Amino acid sequence: MKESRTETTHAAAYANISYQTAYLKYHFYKEYMSALMSVTLSEGVDKLSAYMNDCKRTGVKILPIDINRSTRSFIAEAEGIRFSLLAVRCLGEGAVNAIVNEREQNGNYRDIRDFCRRLSARDVSVKAVEQLIKCGAFDGLGYNRREMLSVYEVLMSAASHEQRERLDGQLDFFGMNSGEPVSQPIDRMEEFPEHMLLEYEKEAVGMYLSGHPLDHLEAAAEADGCIKVSEMSSAAEVSDKRDAQRIGIVLTVTGVKRSKSSKNEPMCFVTCEDKTGETEVIVFPTLYPAASPVLTEGASVFAVGRVSVRGDEPPKLIADFIDSGENYLADRLRRDICIRLVSSDSARIAAVKELALKYRSASGSRLILYFSDRRVKTRLKDVEYITLDEKLLEEFIVAAGSGNVRFVKR
Repeated sequence: MKESRTETTHAAAYANISYQTAYLKYHFYKEYMSALMSVTLSEGVDKLSAYMNDCKRTGVKILPIDINRSTRSFIAEAEGIRFSLLAVRCLGEGAVNAIVNEREQNGNYRDIRDFCRRLSARDVSVKAVEQLIKCGAFDGLGYNRREMLSVYEVLMSAASHEQRERLDGQLDFFGMNSGEPVSQPIDRMEEFPEHMLLEYEKEAVGMYLSGHPLDHLEAAAEADGCIKVSEMSSAAEVSDKRDAQRIGIVLTVTGVKRSKSSKNEPMCFVTCEDKTGETEVIVFPTLYPAASPVLTEGASVFAVGRVSVRGDEPPKLIADFIDSGENYLADRLRRDICIRLVSSDSARIAAVKELALKYRSASGSRLILYFSDRRVKTRLKDVEYITLDEKLLEEFIVAAGSGNVRFVKR
């Protein structure tokens, strides 16, 4: 009887906590997710990425790191959730506290020069300043990342020199000479290409912030029925039958380990990722000659194969086809598309028709409408073909809803 009471008490307590958690998540979603992401900072990027994706699915923006807005935690703002300064590599709690305290006491930082002048190398290391620049913390303060990376070491050195002279009482009446931050010139340069900016962000924070190398393939992957890495992982928990299923997936290559088979034939193990996680793709000798040219670090690829689940190991992909992301996209955009609608949903129908009329052409892709409630396929009267590109595909997905746009082979 006593054991039964204990179990009932525990069940009631868990039910109460579950209710409170659900209440907070529903009524204070941004504040709840901010706290959740803050406490998972030390647990690795995968869990944090999952929470960020959950925010994006609900329409809550993840705002970039901002030297004048970010704090040690993720914080809820009117426009979304502001990224934490503590997520930046080489930036410990002491440095974050120094940055925030100085900002609160003496106002926002005007630019990289002002930041270096106000914070000594004892507070924030030179390497930490580099990572702050690379993650975009100073964006919008007058200089691009390339310009700031070319001069931050000189600025930090000059600032340290000024602070030492101030302590020694040697600073002249006018402030500083040409080597010091106020007059140190910052040459204008063209910004780094987008792929380099993204790689710098990943170096600084462990994930991409302003975009992702797979952004341009995301709509095509959805319309093609591709799965995500996170779905491979969950499949391993659901059923071993998944082991034999062939799937398609779009990935970014993060590492390639080339090897030899038991017959001394070349093969490789490819570490890949998407926005939801990381997986390993195994390329056996039969595929290796065709796949090897596109398997370079940083490349976007489309892979088809079987999901392999072995014991407690994460799911892996045994590939039987691999192509570059560019070839994959070009091939899919030459296909026809089918859009699933419900005949009573006049708003979605009108939105799809408007896009079709806007992008109609004399040749290109055919547009098929499938009304699922009536199980009827039809064509628009005034639209024979459309010019299909990444932008239009994304707009169709927004108009019809996720999961309702699919490619059709001709």
